[in-house]
Parts: sequence; C-alpha cells; structure tokens
Amino acid sequence: MVDYMKESLRLLNENIDLNAELVRCRLKLKQAEAEVERLRMALDKIANPLKYMQMEARAKGAELNGVYAIMLSKDPSYLQEIALAELDKEGE
Repeated sequence: MVDYMKESLRLLNENIDLNAELVRCRLKLKQAEAEVERLRMALDKIANPLKYMQMEARAKGAELNGVYAIMLSKDPSYLQEIALAELDKEGE
C-alpha cells in the first residue's frame, strides 16, 4: 500500500510539473504570436506606406501632401527607417 501511495504521489508531482511546463509553453506561444503579428504589420507598413501615412495624417487631423507622400513612399531610406524602428521595438 505504501508503494502504491508513493507511486501515486510521484505521478501527481510529475503531472504538476508537466502542467507547469505546458503553461510556460503556452505563454511563449502567445508571445511569439504577438511578435509575428507585430512584424507582419511592420511589413505591411513597408509594403503599403501610403495607406499608413494617410492613417497617421487622419489620426493627427492633418492632410497628406500627395506628391510628397508618393515620393517618400518610393524612398528606400524612408522604408528602411520603418524597418529599423520596428526592429528597435523587438521584445518590448
């Protein structure tokens, strides 16, 4: 009977450890999913810069200068700035 109780306790402790590991893995998964979504949005911002410039202008109650916005959206340095700013946010 004592051996049965010891084995039951061992299995219970093992189950508790496995459940704790599962919780840690789920948390890591949620964090990874959030990071993937953040980076997906960053890529979308680079792929569609005019859309985001317009959104930012509207949020500030401003109007977008169309000619300047088109020039800026084709400027590799501007797109690189977007990428670098998002990479700097990594892990925040």
